[in-house]
Amino acid sequence: MIRLLEIVLACILFLIFSPLLIAIALAILIDSGLPILYLSPRIGKDGKPFHLYYFRTMVDGTHPHDEQLTRVGRFLRHYSLDHFAQIFNLLQGNMHFVGPRPMRPEQADLNDAIYQETLKVKPGVFNPAIIALGKTYNSSPFLTKIILEKQYLDQRTFAKDVRFVGEALFAFLKSRGNVKMHGKPRVDTSQSTTDQD
Repeated sequence: MIRLLEIVLACILFLIFSPLLIAIALAILIDSGLPILYLSPRIGKDGKPFHLYYFRTMVDGTHPHDEQLTRVGRFLRHYSLDHFAQIFNLLQGNMHFVGPRPMRPEQADLNDAIYQETLKVKPGVFNPAIIALGKTYNSSPFLTKIILEKQYLDQRTFAKDVRFVGEALFAFLKSRGNVKMHGKPRVDTSQSTTDQD
């Protein structure tokens, strides 16, 4: 039932935002050519790999492993518009609207007990840790983020997910698209027994 609801909502969002998606795709194409999307390898539910979709914001530089933001890419990242491509992840069914942040394979510790708990559900487009930590998310320890994910899972209900989506959208609009530029940490890590970089 929840999966069917997510498909319906994802289709509605796709129809609503299709003019924006097309505009972004055309802007990328005109500015720097193909490809339009960037596929980022991630770890999903039960440790299964999948690709997280972003609108491409970078191009290869003149040296190996040297990538540079494009003009359009800088704008997309500033307003987090590159994340809108994750509508396709929702349609594919490898992500929920709300859930843990999907980790890159090189960042994931599949042997960590707390992290294993987060793998019992699909990752989410809207993430509790990002909303809670705001501008401190990128500099926060991995452990702090995972504890927030675990706290979310322990208290998760459909009603709370709906409320969280509303809070996430409000934070998105308040920050003008860049949630990581706003907010303060709200997490208690005193009960943690696992340490991880």
